[in-house]
Amino acid sequence: MRKISSRGCLRYIFWKIIHSSYFLAPPCFSHSIHFHNNYTAHCFTKAVVATCLHLGSPLRHEKVEEAIRVHQENDIAVAMGLALSNILNALVFGKDLKMALEPSTILKGIDHKVAKEAVEDAHAAAKSNKSLEEVAAERGRSCHLPESFIIPLMACLQATTTASSDNNDIYATAIRNNILASGDVCSRSIMMGAILGLAYGGCPESFATRFDSAQKERVKNAAEAIAKHRMSASLHNLMF
Repeated sequence: MRKISSRGCLRYIFWKIIHSSYFLAPPCFSHSIHFHNNYTAHCFTKAVVATCLHLGSPLRHEKVEEAIRVHQENDIAVAMGLALSNILNALVFGKDLKMALEPSTILKGIDHKVAKEAVEDAHAAAKSNKSLEEVAAERGRSCHLPESFIIPLMACLQATTTASSDNNDIYATAIRNNILASGDVCSRSIMMGAILGLAYGGCPESFATRFDSAQKERVKNAAEAIAKHRMSASLHNLMF
């Protein structure tokens, strides 16, 4: 079976969002699930891309929410997507991982009970003696929120207390722990890969070298498309 990293999965999803109709009309959901009852981790993919396009902008929350609601007309999904966006924005603008994962940073501008409880639960779990696998077994391993937000947030919080000074080792250990927790590994890895990749300078080389040439080309196309859209938006704002 072909092996790819969580970052690879994330970048491939970027490519899918930008270059296909999947983003606007996912074929696998009925109308009711598609719009109203979809409180799943799909919000992570839109949150990451929209955040990249609107880093530092006063419109970031509005644009992230807009992107999520195209697919998920659900307040829980929006709140969790905004929480992830806040973490990424904080990391880009200079906060270290521990500071970026403070509740006040994660929840800035978000007034939603489920989001607040999820952040509290993740922090409590990270401080316990339980493994990620144990907490996932207790809370649930599916793609449903808030569990699919709590588990990766707990993993990232655990990364801030690791004894290792090797960033590659910290990243790899967190991803492997997520895999061992089983369930919706891919969705949780999107959130973790984005956060830990920003905090520690990308995924380990041992992960990255497992891309084949076609995957590498997709990664390049995705990154260039996002950068191009962001640059076009910035120039438009300067002109108008």
